[in-house]
Amino acid sequence: MVERKNFQKVRKSKQLTHNKFKIRSISTKIRQDLYFLNPFRKRQIKTRNKSKFYNLAYFA
Repeated sequence: MVERKNFQKVRKSKQLTHNKFKIRSISTKIRQDLYFLNPFRKRQIKTRNKSKFYNLAYFA
């Protein structure tokens, strides 16, 4: 009987850790979406590409 109770405890703890990881993965997804929706990020990429182009033109 004691072993059975212990087994249930272990199972519950495993479930809890799984849920923690689930929540963490969801939060990272949301963070990524926010990063991709951020307008400042797009501007940064544009300027970076422009500077790359200017550098290539300078060396050509």
